[in-house]
Amino acid sequence: MLGVSISIPAAFTANAEDNSSELRYHPCDVNHDGIVSIIDAICVNFYLNGDEGALHPEYLDANGNNIVDVADFQKVMAAIVEDSYSWSFVDITASASISEASDVFAETQSIEDRTELSFDPDDSSTSTTREYYRFRSTPTPTLSTYTLTTTRDSNSKDYSLNRYDYYTSVGPSETGIVRLVRTSGNITHNCGTGFIIDDHRIVTSGHCIYEDENGDKLATADEFLSDLQIQMCDSNGVLTNTKYDVKEIHVPKLFVTSYCFDKYDYALLTVSTTLPSSTYTHYSLGTPVNITSYGFKGTDLFISGFPGDATSLNRVNTSKGHGTNSSTSKILSYNHHTSGGFSGSPVYVATKYKIGSDPWVNIYTAIAVNQRGNTNSGSGPLIDDNALTFFKQDSTNVGY
Repeated sequence: MLGVSISIPAAFTANAEDNSSELRYHPCDVNHDGIVSIIDAICVNFYLNGDEGALHPEYLDANGNNIVDVADFQKVMAAIVEDSYSWSFVDITASASISEASDVFAETQSIEDRTELSFDPDDSSTSTTREYYRFRSTPTPTLSTYTLTTTRDSNSKDYSLNRYDYYTSVGPSETGIVRLVRTSGNITHNCGTGFIIDDHRIVTSGHCIYEDENGDKLATADEFLSDLQIQMCDSNGVLTNTKYDVKEIHVPKLFVTSYCFDKYDYALLTVSTTLPSSTYTHYSLGTPVNITSYGFKGTDLFISGFPGDATSLNRVNTSKGHGTNSSTSKILSYNHHTSGGFSGSPVYVATKYKIGSDPWVNIYTAIAVNQRGNTNSGSGPLIDDNALTFFKQDSTNVGY
């Protein structure tokens, strides 16, 4: 696939009527070099794998749905080979199955030109390095520190309400949700929710797995939950007796030093047992853009997990709502009904895309990690390029 060399011109236009000299770009020309080529696909792929940051992530939003995710990569690839592309948000609580929606935008209908955003020289750092804690539960609990770096190009042009009832969602989204538990005798204690992102890794909230016992904001091994397990669900979203031991816990050092509810309140768990995508849904990760301008006010957002006030406590429950104006940087706000037990749940959108005559592909893209909330509001750290690096690149620090 990387050998494809087909490219198509971007739309360079100057508005003759208003004498504007602004350059406008094809939405798939994510690096704004004047053509749509395999380099654009590589840029999106690197970003989603946590290999590179982006000065302007919104440039990578090729399909214009306010989220940078795998669907954007697929749109760029479709443009390279000059195939049609369609996408749509999907309401997973609306019917018994995911069906084609009416608001699908075909490639021929969505080639809006995009004006280049201004380049801010004060935001041109070449990289961000952060420290993380790694806790290993076996064979002897140990704690270590490591660093990860998110690289940003200095110039992106050269970038190489009311209470909501809980729902039973449709489709396979629930099989990617796990409950975090600790077992004492015959009693299982709910510690929160997590969601699977690949064969061995689960995302959750930092406060679900760590407690600053003496308030000194310095991590010690005994402050992590050494006996933590993940409890699996069946294809109907019902909890089973299957539990897997958590081998490692990774958490941003900035979460510990600022404990506890803030933009770094997320964690990564690893298990030795393989969690194949053929059995358990793997949630896609996406970066939301435009969160301070009601970017998700009209978009269905879902939170799935194990809230303590649900009628049925032995199955996944889903809260449906919309985004609200997020005034705090790196925090996504929403009007969902949430309660204890929902911490660590994915805040996600259900999307489908189609290339040419291929079948529709359904994806569940997490854009934030639910942190806390009450009857009619919630918030959580959004997934940005630093979080992508943390979730995707920690494989180099993990031994399964």
